[in-house]
Amino acid sequence: MRFKVALVILTVVAMLSTIVHPAFSATTVPDNIKSAIQGVILLHIDSPDAFVKGTKTKIDSKGVIKPFIKNNRVMLPLRFIAENLGAKVIYDNMTGTITLEFGNCKVIMKANDSTMIVNDNKVQLYIPPEIFQGITMVPVRAVAEALGKKVSWNEKGLIAIGDENIFEGKDNNFIETLNKLFSETPENQPKPPVNPPKPPVRDLDALVKPSYVIATLKRDAPLYKYNNTRYRIGALKKGEKVEVIQDRSGVWYNVKSLSSSIVGWTYGVNLIIPPDPPTNKNLLTKDELERYVNIKGFTSETPYFVWVDISRQYTYVFMGTKGKWRLYKSIPCATGKNSSPTIRGTFKIGNRGKEMYFPQYKSKVKYWVSFYGSLYLFHSVLLDKNDRIIDPTLLKRASHGCIRLPLQESKWFYDYVKKGSTVFIY
Repeated sequence: MRFKVALVILTVVAMLSTIVHPAFSATTVPDNIKSAIQGVILLHIDSPDAFVKGTKTKIDSKGVIKPFIKNNRVMLPLRFIAENLGAKVIYDNMTGTITLEFGNCKVIMKANDSTMIVNDNKVQLYIPPEIFQGITMVPVRAVAEALGKKVSWNEKGLIAIGDENIFEGKDNNFIETLNKLFSETPENQPKPPVNPPKPPVRDLDALVKPSYVIATLKRDAPLYKYNNTRYRIGALKKGEKVEVIQDRSGVWYNVKSLSSSIVGWTYGVNLIIPPDPPTNKNLLTKDELERYVNIKGFTSETPYFVWVDISRQYTYVFMGTKGKWRLYKSIPCATGKNSSPTIRGTFKIGNRGKEMYFPQYKSKVKYWVSFYGSLYLFHSVLLDKNDRIIDPTLLKRASHGCIRLPLQESKWFYDYVKKGSTVFIY
């Protein structure tokens, strides 16, 4: 009996202790704090958490997207901010145009375009919107102020968007309490070891290998100097292995004999071309990409250098100069199938145009940029005559030799990568 009474007393004491001294956690918001942040969207640099009307949520469903700083500007996800402010977001997938409607205010912008239009007035952005992991990120102050809202922040990395500055006149305890609401920030996470182990340095030459297409001769076949039968320069033997360099409409193939090194043209019906290999999923890090192009000593006539990685189906755009290239963009792409391969080698950016129609495929592309005469181009994925995407395939060999890019990225490539820029295709 005494034991039961003692147990009851201990239980009541524990409950009273919990009531008198509540344990504060990132999911528990004190009433005075909740009322203070009720009218704002509260975020934190490098945290996936957000508070909307005092309620905790994630910026995106996967908890991946976090605010970050770029060129001294805070970048935030556009749709999350706009819709939680009550604005309507309209996204035109064909043109990449984003329209915000908020009361009598109308804001129009595009990814990678530094001009924002507010009620028919052009506003020049210090940094343009950009696509990050499929999410449109925008410089928050410019967009919020265009919608008539204020953006306030403090040195802890807190950001508030609303009608007032909730940090003004508040003491350190208030700021610290807000900061603790965000569990996933560099400040609140465990400190890394002083001397963390360095990741192993991978052998770049083993990781980056040429994407040869090796065909086998079905039968003995003549070899010609050009893609016609006028100048015969040799012969290929049945079973002989050849590297496929390029093709002409799948009829003629420019090949190099692996046994004699002779180069010439032969009919495609003479070749057994292997099926397309799977895309290499072993991606290179930013450091490895920069290290590779700088070690190899690539040069360019412009501040741009382009590397098309056929194995991984990525187009990397670098900015800088020889030995000082820095990765600017990694763009998923689709290069030529084995039966119509993208030519390998080092080339230069040439002419460009806004649109090109291919009657044989009943499709067109936009924002084409040539790199090997008029035969090989960077361009958008395939569209119909009404600018609707009819083949969005990327990250696999799918084209007739050109390099397909996402529609918005092909527009950026067309706008910015200058004529004379070096293109390395491997």
